[in-house]
Parts: sequence; structure tokens; C-alpha cells
Amino acid sequence: MANLLDEASILLTPTAYNNGSMLAVKPENGDGDFTFSRNSAATRVNAQGLVENVQILSSNLVSNGDFSQEGAQEVSNGSFSQEGSEQVTNGNFATDTDWDKLSGATISSGQANLVFNGLGNPAVKQNIPIIQGKTYKIVFNVSRWVSGKLEVYVSGDTRSGFIVLNGVGQYEVILKINTVADVRFVGNGVASDFSIDNVSVKEVGQDWDLSGDAQITENSCRIYSPSGGYSAVQQLNLLTIGKTYKLSIDITENNGGLIRVSDGTTLLLDNISSVNTYTKYFTATDTKIWVYRNGITDISISNISVKEVGQNWTLETGWSIGDSVANATLASNGTSLYQNASLIIGNLYEITYEIKNFVSGEIVARCGNTFGAFNSSNGIYKEQLVCTSGSNIVIRTGANTTATVTNISVIEITDDTNLPRINYEGFSYQDALGSEEVVNGDFATDTNWIKNGQVTIGGGVAYFDSDGTFTQIAQSISGVSGKNVKVVIEITEYTQGTLKVLFSGGTQQNLPNSVGVHTLYFNNADSDTINIARLGGVTNLKIDNVSVKEYLGQEVVPNSGCGSWLLEPQSTNLIPYSEDFSQFNAGNVTIEDGYSSPDGGNNAYKVTRVSGTSPSISFNASLSSTETRTIWARTTNGTGDVNLCSYYQNTNNLFTITEDWQRFEVNGNTTSAGESNFYAVDFRGSTTITEVIIWGAQAEQLSYPTSYIPTSGAASTRLKDIATNSGNASLINSEEGVLYAELAALSNDGTTRRLAISDGSTSNRVFIGYDVSTNSVQFVVSSGGSVVVNQTFTISDTTQFNKLALKYKLNDCSFWIDGVEVGTDTTALMPIGLNEVMFNQGTTSRIFYGKNKALAVYKTALTDASLRSLTYPPAVATTFDLNFNTIADDFTFTRGSEATFVNAQGLIQSTNEIGSELVTNGDFTTDSANWFLTGTSFWVNSSIEVPTGGLTQVFTLENNKTYKITFDVIQGSGINGGVYVNTNYNSPVFADNVGVTTTGVGGTYTFIFTMNGSGNGITLTRRVNNQDIRIDNVSVKEYTTATNTPRLDYSTGSEAFLLEPQSTNLVTQSEDFSNVAWTKLNSTIVSSQEISPNGSLNADRLNILTNTWLYSPSTASNGYYSVSVFAKAGDISTFKLGISDNVQSELIINVDLSNETFTTEVGSSWTLGDAKIENYGNGWYRCSISGNNTVTSTSKLSLIRGVENGYIYIWGAQLEQNSFSTSYIPTSGASATRNQELCTNATPVINSEEGTLYFEGSALADDGTFRLLSFSDGTSVNRVYIGYSSVDKITCSFQIASSAVYGFDFTTDINVNSKFALKYKENDFALWVNGVEVNSQSSGNTFPIGTLTKMQFTSGTVSSPFYGNTKDLKYYPKALADVQLQDLTTL
Repeated sequence: MANLLDEASILLTPTAYNNGSMLAVKPENGDGDFTFSRNSAATRVNAQGLVENVQILSSNLVSNGDFSQEGAQEVSNGSFSQEGSEQVTNGNFATDTDWDKLSGATISSGQANLVFNGLGNPAVKQNIPIIQGKTYKIVFNVSRWVSGKLEVYVSGDTRSGFIVLNGVGQYEVILKINTVADVRFVGNGVASDFSIDNVSVKEVGQDWDLSGDAQITENSCRIYSPSGGYSAVQQLNLLTIGKTYKLSIDITENNGGLIRVSDGTTLLLDNISSVNTYTKYFTATDTKIWVYRNGITDISISNISVKEVGQNWTLETGWSIGDSVANATLASNGTSLYQNASLIIGNLYEITYEIKNFVSGEIVARCGNTFGAFNSSNGIYKEQLVCTSGSNIVIRTGANTTATVTNISVIEITDDTNLPRINYEGFSYQDALGSEEVVNGDFATDTNWIKNGQVTIGGGVAYFDSDGTFTQIAQSISGVSGKNVKVVIEITEYTQGTLKVLFSGGTQQNLPNSVGVHTLYFNNADSDTINIARLGGVTNLKIDNVSVKEYLGQEVVPNSGCGSWLLEPQSTNLIPYSEDFSQFNAGNVTIEDGYSSPDGGNNAYKVTRVSGTSPSISFNASLSSTETRTIWARTTNGTGDVNLCSYYQNTNNLFTITEDWQRFEVNGNTTSAGESNFYAVDFRGSTTITEVIIWGAQAEQLSYPTSYIPTSGAASTRLKDIATNSGNASLINSEEGVLYAELAALSNDGTTRRLAISDGSTSNRVFIGYDVSTNSVQFVVSSGGSVVVNQTFTISDTTQFNKLALKYKLNDCSFWIDGVEVGTDTTALMPIGLNEVMFNQGTTSRIFYGKNKALAVYKTALTDASLRSLTYPPAVATTFDLNFNTIADDFTFTRGSEATFVNAQGLIQSTNEIGSELVTNGDFTTDSANWFLTGTSFWVNSSIEVPTGGLTQVFTLENNKTYKITFDVIQGSGINGGVYVNTNYNSPVFADNVGVTTTGVGGTYTFIFTMNGSGNGITLTRRVNNQDIRIDNVSVKEYTTATNTPRLDYSTGSEAFLLEPQSTNLVTQSEDFSNVAWTKLNSTIVSSQEISPNGSLNADRLNILTNTWLYSPSTASNGYYSVSVFAKAGDISTFKLGISDNVQSELIINVDLSNETFTTEVGSSWTLGDAKIENYGNGWYRCSISGNNTVTSTSKLSLIRGVENGYIYIWGAQLEQNSFSTSYIPTSGASATRNQELCTNATPVINSEEGTLYFEGSALADDGTFRLLSFSDGTSVNRVYIGYSSVDKITCSFQIASSAVYGFDFTTDINVNSKFALKYKENDFALWVNGVEVNSQSSGNTFPIGTLTKMQFTSGTVSSPFYGNTKDLKYYPKALADVQLQDLTTL
């Protein structure tokens, strides 16, 4: 494709432009550039997914324009949760050292025993490096308790008082040290009988100075003054005088009194007492934060935070910083708030700001010395000013102004009005993140985290098991303080409790009480320490995979969006305030601005429903009944339904909105009364949410929406886009060539929109474009004023991008759409004088309005192969592509039993047999290499005689693992011959009496065993020393019981995912035909004479005569049966296989192995189902026949009958109550069952609005039952399925609310491999089978976004499970083009 575009003489792609020109890629000299005009401003969606004015030349030049920026945390340990290093040595009493034992105390078994023995209060003490005046947290565990209390004190005057012990558990005390001495743990005399362990002493309350009776408590500070004396806490040297700060403090408990907060000079908070969070913005007059009592007081405080605000701004008298605003309070005339925004004299800037809480005065913006308009009311104001001096942006007051200002932005713009637009769409978004800050977030080791309380780290998790005691983990990380942060934590197990997450001293957020991966976002993290703590009460849960990264906002997923030239007609936005919803009429709703908007600003509004009738927000813009109305909207959380863009009392415009911005539209042509109003949001009717965020209201007199036209006080018009005058006669060949374009219409509105090569008129031209008919594309060639080619074709959707090409040449024109030649003309004359390309019909009329990704002109008529390649649709990436190696990960797969399959080597293998071969040279092809021989041995024809002392090979056998050992006995001597198998040096297992005759063949022997210790290989020895035993094909593999392992089967000739129903092999001895379970009538069995289909020497030879039998009875009743056996020709190749009932009515398949043919015989009580012979390689065939038996009998006979004298080889007999034969089920003494297989609950990304579901495979049998694969909402109510239905039918259906929107059954042989695909899209459904579209439908709706969530090999529930061979399964989140479907499904 790229090379074909390189061959064009003119090539235009959306890459570059300047004012008045769309710049062509070819030719590079500019002769292919288009002249462009519009003469007005316009918006587009840029490559970052943001709505922007194309005249914008810069990002916002103002820093901190919304005054929300907060600096680093100035306060240290504001949550009072910081803990110092451990001061105690041997706190777990692992040894009887480091502690002094007093009055009979003892240390043993990892605990200190405080038991009264008549000598005084038992105690243990330790001298530790504590500091006078500091506060310490002392934690200990009572590991044994009979009775007694305990006192903790520092010998001197610092005492805890006796602590009442309520049994075993963890206890803690916090003490402020008045004198320095040893720390003692003392029992209370005669009642003492308990033990303690895990003693910890750590400093708390660091960085704070406590005065009076103030105390550090658990995560708080207690301002305590029982008698009204002085009590205070303070932190010094925090503030810079003259800077502005935000103070936040929590009162967590109030038992009486009042407190004050000061910076040392100025009172900031006066007489506060209620449990609450208090915030104060202030300009520092001193350097400390000081909290103190006022009178008798007992109040606990925590989470003290001080951060600088108002950065980058200079505030003159009368201005101050508030909560995301700048406050003017009775400011005098000319008082300013300003910032150096690096403005350049002479440049044009767009200034935006918002006035809130207006009381009096006026506000004006100034760009250098250029003043804007004076404003004296609330609202968002936008104006364009030329900077005439200086570089500052200034917000200035009039006399006595009281108001707040926020959301200030300054953007450099150009006054160029002929700027083309490259518009982007089709984006997906993701979080833009910094690097990982957490170390050991997966808890691989018990390091890096500080643990407090009842939490342990081990086994890759942090385990919170708290009885209500304070419990947390913390880690000091670097570089996140003051930044926006994304925290991800996985709860892997949950029983009860809640965890809170915070950055020390800051706002906490709680994790959901459920297993899962949970994400939290923190604005302006308060510190560089993350704390994860139990919120309160009993907590029992485990967490893993903790991640902390800086959150940089949303970013476009690379390559998810694509650009195109956007060309639009003139249109006017009739809503005068498209972004300022404070100008709208709010009825029983509240509105709040400052939310992030689709243009990257913070000027979206949240609308919240309150009580009352008619909750809505509207504007009377004197609209008529024909406008198209649009608005951007999103939820604050989750998904819900709400009316948007409504007419008066029209509650039928119900939209489902999500947390992502979407633009919603309501087309005009309504007759509703009161249509002059634009109801941005209306909560009446069937709404399911109570708040919504909105931006960008627009109403325009068109039948479809166009790009956003911002307004600020009056309606605004965007003029039409015109692109013409590309090329010249040297770049265009009038005699032959190709006009190619990748286009999309703005709307399927029935207007003609054309793109032409012409001579500047309509007399000689070649054009492609959209016709007046619905979804039609037109190809026209005019010559000398006559239309010589005019063909129109209907496509599925002109508003989607389509690749169109018109090849023109004398008597040889062809027309291509999306890789398909849709028409030809072999009589056409050619135009003359073609010399320019334009986005119209050749003159100034029928201008092309739409989107264009590429336009190319060729001077030669391309070949059909080149045209197919040039117009081939863009590749669509799958969101699901069946990976045979990850089926068990992608789906929930269950079977619960062993099963067999044909492996890649063509051998029948059990799902239980896995692991690589451990034996080297097990077939002795290189003599006895790799083996250790003890005694004499002879190597003959790739087998070996077991020596008298044994045959050994060394390799690792792991403890507790299970292994499978197999070997063939080629020759045995004497009836007592045999082989011991020893696993060096586990208990031996052995094959007894394997030498059945002096010279006879022994067979294949298998042993499965589990190691009960480590092993280093195997040894094989003779059971009887004087007996000769020759062996071959020794194998050892790890053996695992894999009952839920998906089967990858090669029985159809290539790899396929095999799914089957439950079935039972009623034959009790499927491989040992010598067993008495098989009756021999004038026939004999010689065991283990041939290598069987599973690769072992265990197939039997059946010596049979004409009309002699081999049969095995099974208990059974009437119904469907299928019998099968693996057979290989010996000296004969014909036999009969069948089933007989009690009345000796038989169902027989007459097999001729040499010719691979068969005939059937059907008895009177049987109805034939299926009969076949299947080639399994190496001369083996699986022969089977099935049918329905009407005799109610107690038994069925599986029989093999001779038709000529001789022998054949047989293996793997099976009789099952099924209408067809399923995969082999081995038995050995009893019937065996393979359970039903189910494959459900995959959750790929599914597009509910459009997509393509593709399958390659075949059915197990044509049994007339539904076997389905589906996308669904987890039910059979809303689903899309493909599969098999009645006899020889491929089926598909698209169902909404249990009603089929589309469905079709196609007749074909479903037992043969087929490729088929279902395409669905609104008004565009089709079923393709083996390269052919077998059915289509051009009507019908699809699902709302998010309806389809599950992919299953069922109907949508557990019914109609799919049974068959799946060779490929793909899902595309787009409706593929016809040519793609043809290529995809062609065999």
C-alpha cells in the first residue's frame, strides 16, 4: 500500500498545512498543494484527544491558574503515626540474655515469665537508649495468662500504672519520659502468673514539642489540661514569613474544652472543638505551627498539614488565596493579582477567567497595558488581547471589589482564519504514569516495609490479622510529596475489616471490602511515606502488589487514534453560552464548575439533582424544531442513564453515559412544544443517576452535528471549508489514470459531495463522491460536456471511512470500493485537458464536506491487483485470538476426568501423560550408551538383555512427584521370568511372570508410582537370575493427573481444540481381548503382538475364522449406541464389527481395511446413524457404527465376526450410549466415564455495537442438536452466537432481549472443516461461509456499549454447549469489510 502511494503523481495525506494551504506529500515542490479558505476560526480534536481551536499556537502560559497547586508538606509527622527504630534488644526473648530478671522472673521458651514466688513483684528490665523529654510507644504480647496485672515504668517517676490484662494478646502504652533509667515490666505481686514476649519500644511524636500535659496517643496528639493549665504542641521553623499557606487539622476526639491554632503571632483558628476537619488559608506572619488549649481541655488532634499555595502569583493588598480561588475582599481600584506569563509584545492572546461569588466592584483582565472588558457578575469570560507592553498577565479590580477569580488561562493564538484542520478520532485512553516508587510491592521478602501491630509479611502477601489493635505497614518512598499519585493495591483474600490508605499527615481513602485490584488517586500527596492501616475494629485480609506512581493525567493509547482532513459546511452555534452553564436556568438542580473538560481545561460543570419537580438545567435560545443539539457529558462515577439535549418536557432523549467523555446528539425535526429551550440535562423520566458533568452545548441548523463551535455571550458561526486548485497538466494524465481517496461522509444526509479531477469545469472531469441516494457512492467520467460513465453503488455506511478508486482509460474503466471491483465500463471515452484536483464536482458547486485520510492521482491505469491492494480496508486487530496454549487461562475449563486425544505424532495419548522424557537412549539404538551395566549383557537389534546385576541410568526423580515407567519385554525365558524396576533406592516395583513362554513376546509394561524420597534414576534387574530377559523402549516421564487439561487433538489432520460430551465406555476390557470379559467363539487371541495406536506394544492379534465371533456383553437398555474398535490388517483385511441386542438383531459394519471401504447391515430393531472408518496411520483404522435400538433389553453385545480365515490386529474397543463415537476411553476391568467438557467465561474486549466473530472447525457429528459459541451478557437474553443447529446446518443469531434481530441457518456438511464468520453492526448483518456471503440483512439494531461481556463455548448460559473441533476462533471489534470476510473465510 505504501509503495503504491509512492507511485502517485499527486498525494495528499493529513500531515501538514499552513494558512491558506493543505500541503501535499507529492510532489514536493508544492504543485500538488490545495488552496484552502474558510475565513473564520474552527475547532478540531487534536492528536491528544482534546478539543482545540486551530488558531491556538501554545498551551496555557499561566501556571497554577486555578489556584489548586499545593506545595510540599511543611509539617513532619502530622499524623503522629511515625515510629522510630527499635530500642529493645532481644525483645522476643529468644535467649536468656540482655534482660535483668527481678524477684523470681524467668526467661524460657521465647518468653519472660512473671510468676509471683514470694520474693516481691516479679519483673524484667533492660537499659535502653531512651531520651528524657521524648515519647515512646511500648508494645508487648501476653503469650500466657492465668492472672495478674502488669505495669510498665521507667525506673523513676514515669509509670503506666497497672494494666489490666484480659488474657493473651497484644497490649501497648505510650509514655513521655521524665527521667532516664531502665524500662521495667512488673507484675502486681501475688496475683502475677503470666508470660510476655515480643517487647518493642520505639520513639513516637517525633518533630513535635509537647508542653504541659499534652500527650502523644495512637496516631494523634491529646491536648490535655484537666485543671486549665498550659497544654500545647508545636513545630518550629516551618513557615516563611510572607508566603501563603493552606492549613488543615483534624479534631478526632473531643472530651471537652477548646483549642486554638496560631503561627506564633497571628491566630489562625480560634476556639475550635467539634470533631471535624478544619482548613485555613493564611499568609504567614511567623514561622511555627502552634496548637494550644483554651481553658480546661481534653481534645485529640491529628493529620496536621501545612502546604504552600498561591505559587507563581503576586498578590497586592486586598487579594488572598482561598480554596482553588483568588479572593478580592473590598479591594481598592487598581489592585492587582498578576503573574509573569512570558508574554511577547505584539502577539495575540486569548485570555479566559472565571468570576465567582461576585458581591461588588468589577474585574478586568490586562495583557501588558491592553485592557479587556470590565465585568461585574459571575461567569466565564474569554477575550482576545494584543500584548502592548511587559510580559505579565494581570487581573485587576475596580473600586471596593469583593469577588473570587479562578481558572485563569492565557493562550497565544493567531488571527489567521484559513487554517485547515487535521482532526483525530477513534482514541482510547490510559493513565500517564511516572516510574514505580514502591520497593518490594509484591512482598517477595519481609523487607522495606515498616510493620506495626498485628501484620505479617510472608508468602508474597501482607497479612492483616488485627483484633482491633492499631495495625499498619508503611514505606518511605521518594519524590511523590506534593504530586498527584496513583495507588494500586490488590486484596487477595478478604474476611472482614477495612484498610485505609494515606500519605502521612494527609487525607485518607478507604479500600473496598472485597477481593480484587483496587485503584486510588491522591491529589497533592501529603508526604513521601505511604501508610496502609486497618481503619478500625477486627481486620482479617491479605494484600499484594502495592504500586505507587505519579499520576500525570490521561494520555492517548499510542496508535489508537487516526487523523484526517476535516471539511465542513457553514454552521452557527445558537447557544450563546456553550461552556458557562451558570447562565442557564437551573430548576431543582445545583451546578458546580471547575471540573476537567474535553478541551483540557477545568471549565466543565457538575449538575446535581435535588428534591423538587422538573429537575433540569436549560437555556431559552429561541430555537426552532429543526436544530441538531449536542453536548459532552460524563458521570462522576460508574454508568447511568439521563436525558440530554432535550426539548421542553421531552424525556425520551435518554442516553447511557459513563465516566469517559462522550459527545451526545439529538437530531432536529421534532414537533414537541416549547422547542425554543435547550435542556442540557433533564433528570425527569427514566433517569438512573443524580449527577452528571457537562461541557460544550451546541445547537445548529443542520440535520447532523458538526465540530464544536465555542460561544461566550453570543451565537457564533464557523464558515465553510473550501479546498481547490491542486495540480497541473504535467501531474495529471487525461488519457488514463486513477483517482483514489479514502473518505467518510459527515452524515448520510442525501446530499451530493464530490471530489474531482477536471479542466476547471464540469465538461471534462473524473470524480468520485456521495450521491443523493442513501449510502450511495458515485463514479463519473465526463468528456466534452457529456457524461460517459455514471455508476452508483450502495455501501453499508458512508459515514465510515471507505477506500474508493476510479480507474479511467479508453474503453477500460473500473470502480473499486474497499478491495472489491464493484463495476466496470468498457465503452467510455476519455476527458481532455484535465489540469486540477479539487474537493468539489469540478466547479464551485457540490463541495465535498467530510473527512479525508488520503487522496492520490495516478498517471497510469493501475492493474486490478494493484487496485485491490490500494483499496484494501485497513487491518483490524483482534481482541481475541484463540491461543491453544492458554485456553485454561483465558476460559474456565472443566471436565473433571481423564481423557485421550491424538497427539502431534498421531498417537493416542492421555491428558494424564505429561512431562518430557527422562531416559536417554531408551530404545538402545546406540548400544548401551548412557546405561550402567552390572554383569554380562548382549545388545541385539536395538534391544538389550538385562544383565545379572542390573541395568541402571541416573537422572533426578523428585520427592512427592509421580512418574510413569514403561518398557517392552521383547523376549523372556521360562515361566518365572520377570524384571524388577527399582527407582534407586525407593521400594522396588516389578513385572511378575513377564516371560510367558521360552521364546514368546512379553509385551509392554507400565508402572505409575509416586516418589517418597529423592531418587537418582532407575535400575532394571532380572527377577530370576537364570532367566534371560530382553527389553526395549524404556521410558520414564513425570506423570500428572490432569483432569481439567484442555485437549489439543490432531485426529482431523491438524491441531484442534476438542470438546466432547460425557460418555461411558461400557466395554470393561478395552485393550486386553484375552480377558474373560471377551468370549471367543472359535477365535483366539495372542496378546501384545503389534504396536498399538498409543505407541505401545499392546495390540492383540485376533485369529478368526469365517463366521466366528469375539464379543463382550454390556449392561444397557434401548436408545442410541455406537461401537468402535481400532483394527489393522494382518493376513486378512476384512471383518464385521457390530452391536447385537437381546433379540439378536444386529447393527453391522462390514470393513475392508485394504480398500478403506465398508458396507452396513441394519437389523429390524435398529435405525442406522453413522458408520465410518478413519485412518490413524501405520495401518491402523478406527472402525465405528452407530444407531438407535428400539428393543428394551438388559444387555448389548459388542462383537467382531470373521468373514474369512486369518488374523487381524485389534485394540481399543468401545461401546457407548451415544449417537456417534467419541474419543477413545480406555478401560481395564470396569466401564469408564469421560465427563462433559465445558469452556466458559472468557472476558475479552467486546464491542457491543459492532464486530465480527470468526470460527474454523467442524462438528463431532451431524446429530441435529444445537452446539453454540457465543458472546453474551452472561445470559441467553442478550447474545450473539454461531455454531450448529439442525441436521447439516451452520447457524447464527443476534438477539436483543430474547428477540432475534438477525439470524440465519445455512445448509452444509458440518462434519467437514469450515470457516465461517458473523458480522454485526447497526443495519448491517451478514454470515460468510467458506469465502461466500450466504446471507445478509440491512436492518436491525445492535447493543448499547458494554452489554456483551462474556465469550463462551455455550449458548450464553450453560445450555447448548459446543462439542466439536475448533481450529481457530477470533473476534474483531469492528464489522469487517466484505473483502476481508472473503479472505478470512476462504478455505
